[in-house]
Amino acid sequence: MNITVEHYYRINLFIATPDTQLHELNNRFCDNMVELLTLSSTLDPKDLYKSLNMEKLCDLATKFYPDNFTGQDKLHLRIQAQHYELDGPFHSELKNLSIIFVLCQGLLKTRKYLTYPLIDRLICLVLT
Repeated sequence: MNITVEHYYRINLFIATPDTQLHELNNRFCDNMVELLTLSSTLDPKDLYKSLNMEKLCDLATKFYPDNFTGQDKLHLRIQAQHYELDGPFHSELKNLSIIFVLCQGLLKTRKYLTYPLIDRLICLVLT
């Protein structure tokens, strides 16, 4: 098999470029920051709340905001998350939202923040 100089450099650049970018990203974001972003993504209302995950919501509150939620709040958060999972994607004013900030506004506009105060608190904490 003949390997040309051009082929050699194209393959090396093809492999080296993504490796360099991944290395750079890993150096910029610590593991905690990546986990916070991953867990926060469960609040994303896109695609009818496709990424909504009750366990991740609870993990987010427990790991990153332990001073903002009592033990009882965490139990209630799980219950509210179960109800929200059934209600949020089907509510006419909450179902076509695209970002977490707009979701926060939607909860305020529809007064659902009164029904889901712990989820609203978690969203506000994530946004600050």
